[in-house]
Formats: sequence, structure tokens, C-alpha cells
Amino acid sequence: MAKNCDSTRCAKGFWAWAGILAGLNLLCLAILSLSPSSEVKSLTSDVAGIAIPLLAFCASFGVGTRRISWRLLPMKWLPAVLGAASLIYALGNCLYVYETRFRHGIDSPWTADLCYLGQYVLFVAAALLWPLRPTHRAMRWRTWSDGLVVAAGVLAFGWVYLIGPALKHTGMGLFGIVANAAFPVLDSLILVSLYQMVRRGLDQRFRAATGLLMAGLVCTVLGDLYYTQASISQTYRSGSLLDLSWMLTCSLVGLSGLLVRGKLSEPGFQKIQAEGEYVVVPRKWALGAPFILAPATGILALFVSMGDFEPIIRRGLYVCCFFLVVAILIRQMLAVNENGSLYNKLREAYAQLEVRNQQISVTAVEAERMNLELRDMASILESQNKTLLETNSVLEQLATRDGMTGLANHRAFQERLRVEVGQSRRHQHPLCLALLDVDFFKQYNDNYGHPAGDEVLRSIAKLLEESTRASDLAARYGGEEFALLMPYADSGEALAILERIREIVATFTFKHRRVTVSIGLSQISADCATPEMMIDHADRALYTAKSRGRNQVVSAADLQLSTPVVLSGGSAKMDGSTPMGFATILAAGLNLKPEALSHEPQCALAAGLLATLELKDPMTRGCALRIMWYAMRFAQECRNTGALDITPNMMRALGFGALLHDVGRLGVREEVLTYPEKFTSEMRIEIEKHPMIGAELVKKFPGLTEALPVILHHHERWDGGGYPFGLQGSNIPKAARIVSYVDAFNAMASDRPYAPAMSYEEICEEMKRNAGKQFDPNLLDIFLAIPKSDWEELRHRDPFGLGHQNRAA
Repeated sequence: MAKNCDSTRCAKGFWAWAGILAGLNLLCLAILSLSPSSEVKSLTSDVAGIAIPLLAFCASFGVGTRRISWRLLPMKWLPAVLGAASLIYALGNCLYVYETRFRHGIDSPWTADLCYLGQYVLFVAAALLWPLRPTHRAMRWRTWSDGLVVAAGVLAFGWVYLIGPALKHTGMGLFGIVANAAFPVLDSLILVSLYQMVRRGLDQRFRAATGLLMAGLVCTVLGDLYYTQASISQTYRSGSLLDLSWMLTCSLVGLSGLLVRGKLSEPGFQKIQAEGEYVVVPRKWALGAPFILAPATGILALFVSMGDFEPIIRRGLYVCCFFLVVAILIRQMLAVNENGSLYNKLREAYAQLEVRNQQISVTAVEAERMNLELRDMASILESQNKTLLETNSVLEQLATRDGMTGLANHRAFQERLRVEVGQSRRHQHPLCLALLDVDFFKQYNDNYGHPAGDEVLRSIAKLLEESTRASDLAARYGGEEFALLMPYADSGEALAILERIREIVATFTFKHRRVTVSIGLSQISADCATPEMMIDHADRALYTAKSRGRNQVVSAADLQLSTPVVLSGGSAKMDGSTPMGFATILAAGLNLKPEALSHEPQCALAAGLLATLELKDPMTRGCALRIMWYAMRFAQECRNTGALDITPNMMRALGFGALLHDVGRLGVREEVLTYPEKFTSEMRIEIEKHPMIGAELVKKFPGLTEALPVILHHHERWDGGGYPFGLQGSNIPKAARIVSYVDAFNAMASDRPYAPAMSYEEICEEMKRNAGKQFDPNLLDIFLAIPKSDWEELRHRDPFGLGHQNRAA
């Protein structure tokens, strides 16, 4: 940012100074061209010849710019040299005006000429200090030798046409003659310096400043040529347009100094450092100038020797020619030396190249041998890749296909099911899943042998493939069970397909006897949106088909939990659409009542897991069922008050979750579970792992996965201080929040090794204290609204909900 600000300020300053100097030069041009009075012209030339160089001096010193770093020496002095050139010219004009106007001296006072000649010396010094690209030493010497040739040629022509006539001119004093001769000599040095700048290559960062400097020096040289001729002929008068050339020179040089100072004062500016040897290719005219001036000078010498010229001109020309010959000899000696150096380098390069060629030849032979080996290895690799592809194809078939039936296996089915469920939910198209089970297959195997049973499975698999669409996937799910995945089929289309399959199997002629299948169907929906739920719903429908007599298709959508369940033995008839009615079904299902199992076959799995837990921890006997009754009563109250929307899926999650909430205790050491006192910190860490253990265990039973939210999160706290995940507030599942209440209620109402049972009133006070900390505060009033008598009745209810427990028994 600082660099950009400095650049902007420098640009504004440059254009301001350029406008001032250009305006003054144009004003002088107008007066010198249009004024009829010679006195006005002379006075204008005198005043402008002092004012314009002084302003150029100020511009060159860059008023308002930053200081230049001392690290840029000797380049640092360049703006000062350019400014001093304008200043010394202004001083010369002051002396000239003083001598001619106030002392009425000679037309060209010698003190003023000294100042003018000093300006030329400073111009040459500026050319030598000018930033150029670094070049090789040999190239610098050759450039200087070419400069000597150019200088000798220019001096020869200047001697004949300018210096010589000035020396033989008798109308001037000695110093005037010397001064008039010195101007062409210094002009020659300026031209040689410009030639050196062009030959060596310019620093492109100073491109604009270089253009201004060169233009100013060219104006000076042209003005001096005309001035010398006018001085010889004594026709020069102050106030002529010739004076404008020197004012323009000072203006251009001052602006050039301003640009140089602005560039050098930029933050981070550095000189170009030589890295290796720079090769600067000069312009063609710069290369050809020495070769043009040498023969031109020879022709001039021949012309002068044959013409009518003064001896002093001839002798001076011969001296210039002598210096020209010496300069040419020096140049050629340097060229021979450089060519010898280049020849030696070239010979070394050829020697290195020869060695490299030999190395390359050896490497080429080695590379050819390696190429042959690589081709052999590539051939072997290609053969191995072909074998590997064939093997992979076989392995893929083994990994994704059932070896007996040729259908997709269980793994391939699960992968495809997850993909199809994702696409169905993303694109909102229907998806149906069917589970098929061969009826009385075990009897078939027992009566006719396993080979006959295998043949039945192969025949049914072939019938499935022939009776389904190309987009459907038929798979062997396990044992005598098959699965059929039907994308883009709604329940009506799926039922038609499955009825056709059932009828084809029932009418197919098997070897020994008639075989039928029972089929359960589920369709993706808001209540059945995951692969696990689709399998669970289809499995429930399949069990229903079995319980209803087999050889039929049952859709999970037709199963209504509100169907009254009449338990054998007669006394209980509950509506499964309510939490308490669903609790009766679960309680009966745990006792393996067929009427309940036809609606909730997963109760058999839950009963097995609870029986295993009771064997390990006898103190839990009856606890899971009691907490299930508590949870359902609490859910019933939430439903009645409208606090929670108790959907069928939430009832299932709450019921099975309450039953299995502590099933993870199977993975806890028995000595921890039966520890008679308060847990130690190590025991606490171990017991807090049981939600994760229980979740991993239940995941192995797809029909029970709805219980996972309760199993995992019933120990989370409302303030985020619970375990295992530290969930907080509404992030805790609703069913888990209900079980958290009733689990704590059951614990406080029971005798514990480290604390006796609390009264109902004490429990209510404890609940109030922990609302918003451990419990959901929004459910507290609903929990407290349940009468104490209801809790007492549920506590003493018999295990299967068929009546009250006979306490005496």
C-alpha cells in the first residue's frame, strides 16, 4: 500500500512539473516567434534562460519525495548530477546577463562559457552513472572499443567542419576560439556516451527517464552545431529561437532527474545484480555505427587531402584518423582475445559433449536392455492381470451370489437395499420389499432329505427370476427365506406381483409334494423410512401371514396396532393403538402368547434377552417389565394432555426401549453388578459403558432396532451432563426422556444397597429439584399429575397384564 501511494504521489508531481516547464517553454516560443521587438526577445531569452533551468533544478531534486537509500551508490548521485547540470546552466546565464546588460561587456563572456562547458561535463557524468543492465566484462570492453571508434570518427568530422574553422577564425579572442572548439568536442563525448548507453542495454525500469535524457542531450547537440556555425559566421544574437533549444534541454533533463529520483526512492528498490553472463543484443544501427564511421572517415580524409583546405584542418584530420586506426586495432585485438576465449570455451564444451555422448551411448545400450526386460515383465504382468481379472470375477460372484440358488446373497441384498432406499427418498419414487418363507420346509427336509430340499429352493429361485421385472432384485435372505426388492412399484403393483408368485409356486409341480410360500410386504413411507424398518415391517407381515394359516401375502400397511387382542384365558382385551393397550400386548408377548406374537413377534427376542440378563443379575427380575408399564402410563398421560404426539412408531420405540434399556449390563462384570455398596470411580466408568454395549447387542436383531434411541440415551441429562454422548435439551429423543423419568422413579422407589426406598412424596420433591437438570422440565407437571394410586397399581401388576398379582401366592 505504501509503495502504491509513493508511486501515485511521484506521478502527480511529475505531471505538475512537466506542465509548468512545458508552459514556460511554449510561452518563450510564442514571444521569440511573434514579438517584433528584438529587445523584448533578448530580455525574454535572458529571463527564461535563468528561470527555466532553476525550475528544472528544483524538479530534479524532487521536492516532496522520499530520501534515497545509501545502498544505491553511485546511482544515488544521478538526480543531483542532472539537477546540477540545470543549475550550472542557470548560473552561466546569470553571468552572461550580468556581463552583457550591466557591465556592457563582450557578447560571450568567458565566465559564462566556463559554466556552459561545466554543464556538458555533468551530462557526460550522468550518462556514465545511468543505470544499465550488467554485462559480461569482455562485452563491456568491446563496447568501449566501439565507442572509441565512434568518437574518433565523430571527432574527425567535427574537426573538419566545426573545430578547425573555429581555430582558424580570427575574429574571436583566444578563449572564445577555445570555447567554440570545446563545444563540438564535448558534443562528441555526449554522442559517444549515448552510444555506450544504447550498446550496453538500458534498465527498463528507467525507460521514460532515459527517453527524456536522450531527447535533452540530442537538443543540446543540435543546438551546439547551429551555435558553432553562427559563432563562426558571427550571426548569433541573443533572443533567437536557438536559445530555446538549451531551455528545452534543461527542462527535459530536470524531468528525467525527477523520474529517476522517484524510482530510486521507492521502498524495496534494488539494483540489478549480475547473475551469470548477460547477453545484451544491441540494435543493428548501434552495431554498424563503427563500421560505417571508419570508411566514412577514410573518404573524408581523401576528400580533404585532395581539396583546398587549411593545413591545420588537414593535420588535425590526420591525427583523428590516427586515433581511429588505433581504436580499430584495439577493437580487433579485443575481438581476437574474445574469440580465443570463446574458442577455448567451445572446445571445452565439445569435449564435455563428447564425454556426454559416450555416456548417452552406454546409457542407450543399458536402456535397450532394460526395455527388453520391461517388455517381458509387461507380458508377464498382462497375463497375471488377466488371471487376476478372471479370479476377481469369480470372487465377485462368490461374494455377491448365493452358491446354491444363483440369486443375490444376503450381503448383496443389504447393499442394494440401502442404495434403493436412498434413491427413493431422494427422488420420491415408491419402493417395496417382500420377504418370502417356504411353508413347512423343515418337514420337507426331514421327510425327503436335504438334497430334495435344496432342489425346492433352486426351483423357487428360478420361479422368482422368471416372474419378476428386470429392475427387481431377488435374493436368498437366509435358509428357506427369500427377499424381493421392487423399485418404482407401489403397494398395489407389488401385491399383484407377489400374488402371482405365490400362485405360481403353489401350482408348480415339485418332485414329492405341493410346496407353498408365505409372503410379507412393506413399502417405504414416513413411518418406514430406513432399510432396517422396511425389513422389520416386512418381517412382521411375514409372521402374520404364517400365523393366519400360511400360503398368503400380507402387507404391513394392513396391520393395524389398534386391532383388539384377546388373550387366551380370556380376561384381557386391550386396544393396541393406545400406550397401555400396547403395553398389554408386549407383556403377553414376553410370555410367548401366540395371539400377541402374531402382532409383535419381536417379543420372543426381547424375552430371550431379558431372561439372559436376569440369569446374570437376578435383581433385575421384573424390573424391565415394570419400567415398561411405567413408561407406557407416562406416555398415555402425555398423549391425553397433548404434550407429545405418541405415534405407533414412538410407542414401539418406547415399549421395546423400556424393556431393553439395561440389556447392556450383560457386558458388565458380575462383581460390579452385585456390588453391595456405592460404586467406586472405576466401577462407575465400567457401568457407564452399558448403553453402548446394549446398542451393539440390539443392532444384531433388526426387529428390535427401534429400541436403540432409548437404550443409548436414557442416561442423558437435560443439562448435558449425562452419558454416553452428553446430549442436551431437545437433542435427547422423546422416548429416552420418558424412560429417564420412570427409570429414576423406579430406582428411588426401590431399596438400594446404598440407600433405602423413598416415599412417593420424597420422590416428587426430588423430581422437582432435578427438573431442568436431569429431567425434561416440560414433562414434570404431566408426571406429577399421574395419581399415586396408578403407580401403586402398576408396581403390583402381574408380569403379563392379565390381572393383579396374587400377593399371597
